[in-house]
Amino acid sequence: MAGGRAEPRPDREEASHSDRARGACYAPGMALAKDLPRRPTLTALLVCAAACQSTPSRAPLDQLRAAATPTLQEIFLLPGLQGRAPRIEELSADGRWVVFHFNPMAIAADGTRTIPEARSLRIQSTLAPQTTDFEGLRLEDLLPPRAKSAEEDGAKKYKEPEIALSHHGARMLALRERELFLLDPPTNPREKWTVRKLLQVDADSEIAFLKSPRFSDDDSAVLVTGADRDDPATPLSITKDLWSFPIAADASHPWPLAEADGTNLTATIDGDPGRLAFSRDLRVVFARDPAVGAVDVPATESTAASHRAAQILWRDTGKAVELEGMGEFKTVENTSLSPDGRFVLAVVPDRTKDPAPTVIPDYLSPRVSTREGRRELADDSPSPRQIYLWNTESGERSDLSLGEGDVFWQRMIGWAPQPSADTPARLALARLSEDFRTLETFLWSEASGLVQIMVDRDERWIGGPVDRARWSSDGRRLIFGSESFPASTLPGRAQLFAFDVATGSVRQLTTVSGEVNSFDLARDGGIVFSYCNANSRDRNKVAYISPDGVVRDIAAPIGFDDDPKIAADASQIVFTHARMFQPRELWSADANSNQPAYVLTHTATPEFARRDWIHPVLFEVEGERGAMVRSHVFLPRSSSLADPDRARGAVVFIHGAGYLQNVTDSMTEYEPNLMFHSRLAGMGYVVVDVDYRGSAGYGQDFRTAVQFHLGGLELKDIDATLDELARRGVIDSKRVGCYGGSYGGFLTLMALFTEGQRWSAGAALRSVTDWRTYHPGYTQPRLGRPSTHAEAYALSSPIDHAEGLNKPLLLLHGMMDSNVFAQDTIRLMEKLIDLGKDFEVMLYPSQNHAFTDGAHWLDEYKRIERFLMEHLGAP
Repeated sequence: MAGGRAEPRPDREEASHSDRARGACYAPGMALAKDLPRRPTLTALLVCAAACQSTPSRAPLDQLRAAATPTLQEIFLLPGLQGRAPRIEELSADGRWVVFHFNPMAIAADGTRTIPEARSLRIQSTLAPQTTDFEGLRLEDLLPPRAKSAEEDGAKKYKEPEIALSHHGARMLALRERELFLLDPPTNPREKWTVRKLLQVDADSEIAFLKSPRFSDDDSAVLVTGADRDDPATPLSITKDLWSFPIAADASHPWPLAEADGTNLTATIDGDPGRLAFSRDLRVVFARDPAVGAVDVPATESTAASHRAAQILWRDTGKAVELEGMGEFKTVENTSLSPDGRFVLAVVPDRTKDPAPTVIPDYLSPRVSTREGRRELADDSPSPRQIYLWNTESGERSDLSLGEGDVFWQRMIGWAPQPSADTPARLALARLSEDFRTLETFLWSEASGLVQIMVDRDERWIGGPVDRARWSSDGRRLIFGSESFPASTLPGRAQLFAFDVATGSVRQLTTVSGEVNSFDLARDGGIVFSYCNANSRDRNKVAYISPDGVVRDIAAPIGFDDDPKIAADASQIVFTHARMFQPRELWSADANSNQPAYVLTHTATPEFARRDWIHPVLFEVEGERGAMVRSHVFLPRSSSLADPDRARGAVVFIHGAGYLQNVTDSMTEYEPNLMFHSRLAGMGYVVVDVDYRGSAGYGQDFRTAVQFHLGGLELKDIDATLDELARRGVIDSKRVGCYGGSYGGFLTLMALFTEGQRWSAGAALRSVTDWRTYHPGYTQPRLGRPSTHAEAYALSSPIDHAEGLNKPLLLLHGMMDSNVFAQDTIRLMEKLIDLGKDFEVMLYPSQNHAFTDGAHWLDEYKRIERFLMEHLGAP
């Protein structure tokens, strides 16, 4: 990376390049697998007899499952042994405090398992985390005790207070029922927060309920939505208004405030404040519907005087402005008011040819009910759209045509911040071509109008981990990521760039050998980002770019650092750090020094830490076209890659999403599955998890190599990995099963349907079975359209290859799935029945794409484990 790029760490446990090419491996944070002690285990003794049987009986396998650890209940009765790792909510503007979610475990009422406590919002000092034993202060404990209510009696589910942080410093608002509190942090983290009741409303007052508190832009006032009722069943009867209450920096004003101290900013406006847009100074109000005012229409000889709806209201003068033609549009999208209130943007799509939505049936209602899913299928084009800009003083409309018949995939960037009165209004928007190959970025300003400023082109399709743009806080730069930008010094590897509005020039900000994954911006122009290097793609680092462009790595332990946030004043950085079987924790670092990062939280459950997990070994083989294919291999303790004790039955886990990286030195995207794989390895099976072609983390060529044939190169990468493991005597190639969900379910089906001779069995969860019915935003970049690339869809859709099934198959799907509709699996079931094929199936009537109920997770994985073991036999 540019500037202060750090060289690879000398303490990195890494095999040489020549060893990697031959399939050498290392275990993250461990010695090489060949150095692991080999000793007989209870598991090995239990399966010894069964391993020698050609047709093993079910009883030994049941005994093996019963004796295995952790139990399936410990893994899949969510949140499981690993608990719930902390999740950053907000970082204070001065960087001294972080608000995060963390649910410590408590014993369930039945005493059979642990459950997360309801109260999860916590506040932690980033400078002295030890003052709270690295767990943070519970927000609820800072507030006065709640009044006795039905909630406290357990009649209602506990509801966290709504919070908001100030734009400067670290003041906080906390709204709990009808009470609004202002919290001021102590100068010394060891001292107590100052908590004052800012506002309390009564049920019989004009403001009976409070919602959505926030600070005004300069922190001099609190804005809060007030309602006269709180009845979700009849929302149209609720009167809501936006109120402003001034607050002093000290306690000079007697608190709590009264309603008389506030100003009703929407007293003359009908409608929900949540549907109103305000200028930065609150002077201008915009709403398309309902109208915020009316303009008079003078009487003529043939008509009487009347009024027309106005979409703009200037609060200080009471002037109402009708935006030319807006009231005539049936559908308006992406409406936004410029920060200074002088302009309104709107996108008007032509929906006349839109398809009807797919309906999702709910079979658990007294009568079967339905809800709408997405409208688009793989062959659908984006709706034609027109972009308009209105002047809020005159109501005059301008046409911001982007050309090409206005059929494109829209990427709205939005208005630039206007931190001062002399900062001009600027608007950025992007157009992704209908074939996903060309991304054009446009800039509008009052002085120059609409101008194309950048073009990015990828001959396969625009993508990568950071392919979106964001404004800097001063509105002078557009920060964006790309792996295909023409001026990049490292084409094919995602980097960060900055477009300078004043000069029209683009500067490359990073030169990492792997790729940039995410970034966050400070108010002064500093940028924090996470990235991986080409020689350590399983590990992530965090780095900081100072306003003058100097890049410096944050000194943190080896592992997977992600989700970096930087304080508005660029003083402090907070990120997550994890390692394999070490759940993620929050860490922090001074953005302006070379001091090492330090831990903020210790939240991993003691029970999880006490378990003797089987860590996977990192394994590499060369795939087709010279690509290095990485995988994690979970091995029984008595075996190693260098010296396997015998060829064992194997389970291949196939990760989902297609574009996702799972072979990382972290808890991965699949924490329960990670524990499940340790369990399977403990029982004696080898578990293999491959980052197949198309996965994230490996650059543009690796990502796009699957185009026009999904299920081709991905399976070849898995095959190459399995072939090398079989050659080494690690696995028995005649006893290999696979399972996966979503894209992993799709690949499981393709494996069994097109490579049946390689597999013993497969379990496919929430699988795409026919790409023709999936979302065009995913399918068209990879496969084109069914109407123009019918062969690619036939080649890539499992339902077209179902006749190839000759091995045991288990299908599982949530019937409320709003991503991959359950009809995918149901249509495949019908096809398999027509073909006379044997298979097993389980449908879950209440579950969406990602299961949220532990009992359903547990049932699903009981079936998967039993199914795979029965068809693989003893390990």
